[in-house]
Amino acid sequence: MAQEVTVPTNTAQTQQGQVSWPDDEQLEALGVRIGAIRIQVDDIFDLNNPKEGSSFYRAANYLHIETRESTIRPQLLFKLGDLFSRQITEETARNLRARKYLADASVTVERFDPKTNTVDLLVRVHDNWTLAPGVSFSHSGGQSRSGVQLDESNLLGLGKSLSIDYSQNVDRDALDFTYRDPNLMNSRWELLTSYQRATDGGLQSVSLTRPFYSLDSRWSAGLDALNQKRTDYRFVQGVLVDQYQTQLNHLNIQGGWSTGLRTRTDAPSWVQRWSLGLTLDRQRYSPDVEAGTTLLPANQDSRYPWMSFSWLEDKYVVMRNRDQIDRVEDVYLGRAIFLQAGYAAKTWGADRNALITTIKAQTAYQPNEQQLLFLDAGVSGRIESSQWVGTVLSANVRYDWQQARFRNLVIKINHARLKNPDDSQQLYLGSDEGLRGYPLRYRSGTQRSILIIEQRAYTDWQLWRLLSVGGVAFMDVGQIKGSELNSSQHTYMDVGLGLRLGNIRSSRGEVFHLDVAYPFNAATQDRAWQFSVTTKNSF
Repeated sequence: MAQEVTVPTNTAQTQQGQVSWPDDEQLEALGVRIGAIRIQVDDIFDLNNPKEGSSFYRAANYLHIETRESTIRPQLLFKLGDLFSRQITEETARNLRARKYLADASVTVERFDPKTNTVDLLVRVHDNWTLAPGVSFSHSGGQSRSGVQLDESNLLGLGKSLSIDYSQNVDRDALDFTYRDPNLMNSRWELLTSYQRATDGGLQSVSLTRPFYSLDSRWSAGLDALNQKRTDYRFVQGVLVDQYQTQLNHLNIQGGWSTGLRTRTDAPSWVQRWSLGLTLDRQRYSPDVEAGTTLLPANQDSRYPWMSFSWLEDKYVVMRNRDQIDRVEDVYLGRAIFLQAGYAAKTWGADRNALITTIKAQTAYQPNEQQLLFLDAGVSGRIESSQWVGTVLSANVRYDWQQARFRNLVIKINHARLKNPDDSQQLYLGSDEGLRGYPLRYRSGTQRSILIIEQRAYTDWQLWRLLSVGGVAFMDVGQIKGSELNSSQHTYMDVGLGLRLGNIRSSRGEVFHLDVAYPFNAATQDRAWQFSVTTKNSF
């Protein structure tokens, strides 16, 4: 059958010259199997590139511990003797790119043998710089944040991460220790542990899960527990008016199953999953002894079994210059639905009878190669005595117009609403929510809408082959409604400019933001240029 193929598109260079073979679809039709798997790990800098051949880059490669082949191999979704599948090779590459310690990953056919009807696959990954000691500082919304970090996201080349972070912000000073093993003992199990000491308490958490690691995974299981003590605050018009102590205890046990990936010839493949679990949630509130407390939220004790259902399509696109600068991004374009319902009853030890529900849905449209539209909505809360209580409703719209290689117009609309909120629930509007010209937690209420328009500009200019440069012009409009006192003005707007520096060599994948914005309808005392320096995970 191999001789009947007349349109070869895959090529490779050998000592004898260039050879070619059928493309991926034709190889699948031929029913070829995987005969060999080769893993190639590329170092951070390409020393054959004249721009990266200096002693500085050589020293960086020398000091960096490369990812081991034994770290990559357990993450592959195929093995020797399996039928070749383009879907599986693409998903494998996507899963590898999701690892922070890798800048890029690909799986390609390296050789085709028509006599044995087998292919050899090349798994090629590109390392990031993973040891990230440093000092961070940011200032936005009139408040400063600072910190000292020591993070290693690829410990000894094994794919495990260990981080120690000390941070100071408006709420607390905290020292955090976090350890994560995404392939515990080279298995599909993931371990995540965190420990925090803070000026207002601390946190201890542990999670052991076997997720649906691929679209065709048939089962999952997990256990996670958390214990946290902290101080929570209540603001009115950006002014602290109340504070109280919060104690959280959480335990969740779950298991899931799936029938696997279902293929369709005229539409994206899809998968559905079911899960059962048991959740124990305990929230205790106490007065702040030093500052005093005016309004203390009611304690909550929820113990409930639950069931969830999810359905999602296999539809992704690989992009650059979207939320990162000159980095590969896997963008989900499929439809997805998630439903979860549990029942808490007093007879089971809960403090109330309630149906606890979470519903999420999302979809995306691509009218052409230059435009993308994303829609998602959700509701999460309780039904008590036939009414929604403590419920958050949200809806988000995002529109991307790739005007040119280095220009992208992004429009985002975010809406959130609280339905019969608990005393501990509050929506804020300010710099943290996207209004860059306003102070932190400038206004609060129970219904919030935000419009963000950004004209983004990307470049291929790199500083020291470490930072990619971009810029943005933006306008932010926000509206807040609800129970806030003495609030006659509900709509706020600002305009501004920003500089972006994308960290293209680090596993942290951060983008440094330097923004200046002016608020048009702020209170008289707040009508001033706002300068902010922050670090975020996206443009």
